[in-house]
Amino acid sequence: ILGKVRRIAADITLLEAQDTIFEQQMATICQGDSIDIFGNFEFIPGVYTQIDSANCIFITDFTLTVLDTFALIDSISICEGETIDIFGNQVGTAGTYSQTFTSGNGCDSTVTIELTILDTVLTTESITICENETADIFGTPTNIPGTYTEMYVGANTCDSTHQITLTVLDTIQTQE
Repeated sequence: ILGKVRRIAADITLLEAQDTIFEQQMATICQGDSIDIFGNFEFIPGVYTQIDSANCIFITDFTLTVLDTFALIDSISICEGETIDIFGNQVGTAGTYSQTFTSGNGCDSTVTIELTILDTVLTTESITICENETADIFGTPTNIPGTYTEMYVGANTCDSTHQITLTVLDTIQTQE
C-alpha cells in the first residue's frame, strides 16, 4: 500500500437560492383623490415598495402619478337690467356661479364666475323759463315744455340717463 486512504464524510446541505419575483404596478389619480397602496391610503406621487420574503422574495414597486385639477375663477360685471349666459343659463343677478367639468386629463376642474351688477344712473333736472325765453337742452335751444332724455356712458361703462323737465310759464299780461 502506497498510502492510507481516508474516507471523509460530510453532511452537505444544499441551500437553494430563493426565487426573487419583481412586480411593477402603476396608478394615476386626480389631485384630491387617494388610493389604497399596501393597506395605506396614499395621495402623494412617487414609488412605493413592499418586500415580502416568506418563501421567496417578492418585491412590488407601485408608481403613483397624481394629475392636476384646475380651478378657474373669473369676475364678470354687467350693467343693471342686462343678462349674461353663464353655463347655458341667462343670469342677471349678482352672485357666485360654479360648475365642474372634466378636463383633458380626465380630472374634474371647476370654473367659478363671480358676477357683479353695476348700477345705472338716472339723474334729473328741472328748468323753468318764461314763454319768451329759451333753455339749452342737451346743446339745443328750445322753449317747448316737456321731458327730454339723453343717454350717456357712465364712469362704470353702463348706460346712464339724464332727464331734463322743461316748464314754460305763460306770460302774464297786465294793462296799465
